[in-house]
Amino acid sequence: MQNNRTYVQINHNQQLFVKGEWLELDEEEQRLLQLYSEGLRKFVPEIVSLAVDGVEVGLSSIEAMLAGVGNKSQQAEWRALIRETTFQFLSRFVRTGDHFYLAPRIMMHLSP
Repeated sequence: MQNNRTYVQINHNQQLFVKGEWLELDEEEQRLLQLYSEGLRKFVPEIVSLAVDGVEVGLSSIEAMLAGVGNKSQQAEWRALIRETTFQFLSRFVRTGDHFYLAPRIMMHLSP
């Protein structure tokens, strides 16, 4: 993604689009693209899963830390903010079958 637009797209491990333009590849380039695409499809979901787990642990820790701070109204507001942050983060990564996307959304900015 670049400026909320797809910059690079690989279809069926064989077709390469850059900035929406299809690039014709020779046999060697297609072979290399297939290897690259298969590697991405294998490792990116695992990396995203680790990142999501790490963010969830961090946000859970923050929520637990804030549980004893402030009044009940403030605590409820902080919990809601943490849930919204978690939702925004998780909704950034979309997987549909064998397809994996970075959703074209801008993460919410948290203000104090």
